[in-house]
Amino acid sequence: MDVQQTAQTVNNAAYLVKTIVGVGAFLLILIGWYVRTNNKLIVLKNKVDEALSNIDVACQKRAQSVKSCYAAAATVLSTEQKILLESCKYRSGMNSKEIAQLDSNLTKSMGVINAVAENYPQIQSSEQFLNLQKVITETEETLFAQRRIYNSNVTVFNSAIKMIPMNIVAGMQHCEPYEFLKAEEEEKKPFEIPMPNIDLG
Repeated sequence: MDVQQTAQTVNNAAYLVKTIVGVGAFLLILIGWYVRTNNKLIVLKNKVDEALSNIDVACQKRAQSVKSCYAAAATVLSTEQKILLESCKYRSGMNSKEIAQLDSNLTKSMGVINAVAENYPQIQSSEQFLNLQKVITETEETLFAQRRIYNSNVTVFNSAIKMIPMNIVAGMQHCEPYEFLKAEEEEKKPFEIPMPNIDLG
C-alpha cells in the first residue's frame, strides 16, 4: 500500500511539474508575443510621428518664407489681406489638425502675395522675392511628398490597431487612430482676390 501511495505521489508530482512547465511555457510565449506586438505598434506609431515631425519642419520653413514674401509685398497689401497673412503664424508642437489648417492658410496667403506681385512688377522682379518664391515652391513639393508618406503610415497604423489579435494589445495601450492630412476644400478652389488700387509712384 505504501508503494502504491508513493507511486501515486510521484505521478501527481510529475503531473504537477508538467502542468507548471506547460503553463510557464505558455506564459513565456504569450509574453513574447505581447512584447513583439507592442514593439511593432511602437515602430508603426514612431513612423507616423516622424512623418508628422517632418511636415512640421517643412511647414515652419514655408511659414518663414511666406512671412519674408509678406514683408517684401507689405506696402501694397490691403488690411484684409494682412489679416489673412496674420493667420499664418507657426507654432511649435502643433497637432495634425493645426498643421493642416496652417498649411491651408499658407496656401491662401501665397495666393494673395502672388496675385499682388502680378499687379506690381517692381515686386515680381525683385531678386529676393523670386528666390523666396523658389524656396516656397520647393517646400511645397516637400510638404506634398511628406503628406503622402504621413497618410501612408497612418493607413498602416490605423489598419494594424483594428486587426486581430493586434487590436488586443492596441486596446491595452489605449492606441487611437490618427487622422489623415487632407487638403481643405477652399484650397482646391481657384484663388481669386480683389487687388488694392495703390500707386507706388
